[in-house]
Amino acid sequence: MTNDMMNLPALVEKTTDADLFRVIDFIAQRLMEMEMRPGWEPLL
Repeated sequence: MTNDMMNLPALVEKTTDADLFRVIDFIAQRLMEMEMRPGWEPLL
């Protein structure tokens, strides 16, 4: 079985675009937290 999750912190350490990946990781974490909140309805 394949792993659908990427290890962004490990990827950050291997690239020169570390700041970009940190921002992407931060945003992804916040979006996942929002999806888990009761009453959260997607805007789509």
